[in-house]
Amino acid sequence: MSKLRDVACDRCFHDAELVAWIREHGKAGACPWCDARNAYTVPLVDLGPLFREVAQIYEPSDSGGGDTIGYRLQDDWDVFSDRIERDPDRRDRLAIAILKAGLHPKDDVDEPDYAGLFRDPASELEDQWEGRIEALFRKSPSITSRGSRPMLTDEQYRAMLAISRSLSPLFELALVVAHETGHRIGSVRLLRWSDVDIEHGKIRWRAENDKIAFEHETIVTRTVLDALDRARQEQQAIGDAWVFPAPGDATQPCSRHLVRDWWQRAEVLAGVPRVQGLGWHSLRRKFATELKHTPLKDLCYLGGWKEPQTVLRCYQRPDDVTMREALATRRRLTGLSGL
Repeated sequence: MSKLRDVACDRCFHDAELVAWIREHGKAGACPWCDARNAYTVPLVDLGPLFREVAQIYEPSDSGGGDTIGYRLQDDWDVFSDRIERDPDRRDRLAIAILKAGLHPKDDVDEPDYAGLFRDPASELEDQWEGRIEALFRKSPSITSRGSRPMLTDEQYRAMLAISRSLSPLFELALVVAHETGHRIGSVRLLRWSDVDIEHGKIRWRAENDKIAFEHETIVTRTVLDALDRARQEQQAIGDAWVFPAPGDATQPCSRHLVRDWWQRAEVLAGVPRVQGLGWHSLRRKFATELKHTPLKDLCYLGGWKEPQTVLRCYQRPDDVTMREALATRRRLTGLSGL
């Protein structure tokens, strides 16, 4: 690899904790990948082990079908920044360069062909990236911003909701559904009207649209049902039509690029500060935290998690209100014999 491309910078990535790690350990310099002139840069060889551990969960495709490893990393984990993502070829070249960085030619023989195509594994993906990021931090405990997965406040959500329809009725609907159900925006935008049961107050979440292939059906709030009922009447759509049809082509769902653009424009209009990592997924953290009093088994099902530990480790946040309530209701134990 050319020495000119053996580093990447904090502006190449979207993941908040990875960005924090790079800023903690990087050196000032220019980035050959995203063209930033004054950024924090780190050698690709320092990123290689992290990315290779994540990449190993994917299965190389021998049938000709599948996606590039750069696409898989971005689609599943939102790893790369807009600067990189807007050029898929550059995204893929950067992903391959990181994955190959530091490999000895002998080791390279044992690695998959990262320039090939890959498919999702049958196993769960839910916390694979988060778990490996945590491992990276354990090796570098000096990082002060460790664990900084931001969460949208209720005031910020209300402010974005108030201006959402001015951007698009579909954005308003997506915001309500994502907030009220706690589901990933990737699953929300791929809903079909046949998945919505307004009469019984339920939504079916299809396995093929879920990152961990978790097929389930959840009860939803009246707020969601009213929003969906209104949208269905406006769209005059039924059956397998998309709940979130792409503008100009109702045969396709809204793209992830469009829903991200809506979010970023809404932040500006609502006066919500732009914070690294504060995006659609922050609504999922908000959902898990606001419902932390709910039995974990029910919460996991409501939000589409399979493993309770994922909720505890990656999504729920401590808050003063809950802690005060816990102390106020503390029950003193009396009459117990010594152990």
